[in-house]
Amino acid sequence: MHKIVRLLIATSGTFTFLANILCGISFAEEKKSEFNFKKYDFWVEKCQFLKDNQQYGEALSACEQAISLKPKKDNIQLWLARADVLLKLNQYSEAVISYDWVLQEDKKNLPALAQKCRAWLGLGNYEGALESCDLALERRENWENIKQVKNYWGNIPLAKVLYIKGSVFRRKEEYEQATKYFDNALKQDNNFALAYAGKCGVLADQKEYEEAKEICEKAVEKFNYPQPTEELTDEQTDESTKNSVNIADASDAIIWYETGRVKQKLNEQAEALNNFNLAIKVNPRYSQALARKSEILNKMERYQEALDNCDRALKGDKQWSDTKGLAYVWYQRSAALLGLQKYEEALASSENAIAIDHKYAEAWNNKAVSLWKLGQYEAAEKAIKEAVLNYSGSYYAQGYANRGRILSSL
Repeated sequence: MHKIVRLLIATSGTFTFLANILCGISFAEEKKSEFNFKKYDFWVEKCQFLKDNQQYGEALSACEQAISLKPKKDNIQLWLARADVLLKLNQYSEAVISYDWVLQEDKKNLPALAQKCRAWLGLGNYEGALESCDLALERRENWENIKQVKNYWGNIPLAKVLYIKGSVFRRKEEYEQATKYFDNALKQDNNFALAYAGKCGVLADQKEYEEAKEICEKAVEKFNYPQPTEELTDEQTDESTKNSVNIADASDAIIWYETGRVKQKLNEQAEALNNFNLAIKVNPRYSQALARKSEILNKMERYQEALDNCDRALKGDKQWSDTKGLAYVWYQRSAALLGLQKYEEALASSENAIAIDHKYAEAWNNKAVSLWKLGQYEAAEKAIKEAVLNYSGSYYAQGYANRGRILSSL
């Protein structure tokens, strides 16, 4: 129990959970009305079943109930399952704590090391992520013979860890290193769709969209997923994704997200929209996909749908990497509200974007248009000056056009 005590510096959720164990509180005791099961094996099986079926909130409860019944060192796999569920729920700090518990009992537990790398990446702690990945990779020569790893990841564990490390380098914008690790992952498994998606993302980050498109399409092909060429209705999308969603994990959503991002840049809007829809089907809380979908809907003048997707993005997983993040969502929201002629709300959303990124030229433009529509011409002129001043390109045509309109109103 002294090792549990050492973990009481954990985040609040883990602290409460461990404190309950120390006090002898069994979660199963609190569930007497639910089948009257207090058997350890029942909760272990329920934990694993719910985890495998991606019912992560319920899985977390079941895993913790099992652990509370047997808080001993021989339940490492339960702590690992708990950590994996927390990772899926984007509760990264809590996940790190659970992986640390596993590693205190088994310092060379490869799944815990590799998944801890992913958790650190989610927290934006790149050095911590690389350290964990490197510790996992130290034993790469023996991986194929390690039953622990095969049981956890199947026959290609090395490819998955190399992919995670490549993702860390991509987030650090060290693209050469990222590509190297994605390529190494593909040497281990040439059908590894996520590694192709990673390579596609690196190329897209560097604005090499034509080459990126080819790699992304290969990622989709390797996942054996249908690729529509025209925009699908919601019902068609449901039917198209029904079988693949059953086998796709939320982390696989990046395959269709990256494909959509590239096609969006190549002005293949209908196909891009379909890909974002597929990504959202796999991961309904995918904030970046929801935000990019809203941009396309705004361009299609489907403003209410764009607004709805912005609101979903704001409530989603809040994981940003290749957009302006939260500022971008507020900017798209202001554009949707301008289209709906809700100028005061549009003004508030554009100001939220500017508060996050003061040099966001397009957000300044939307603020100026909102003020102009509200008859606040002098304030609109000041805002449009900021838009033109902060534009990163050579000539902001829309900004100058709006400036002319505003000046004619003074």
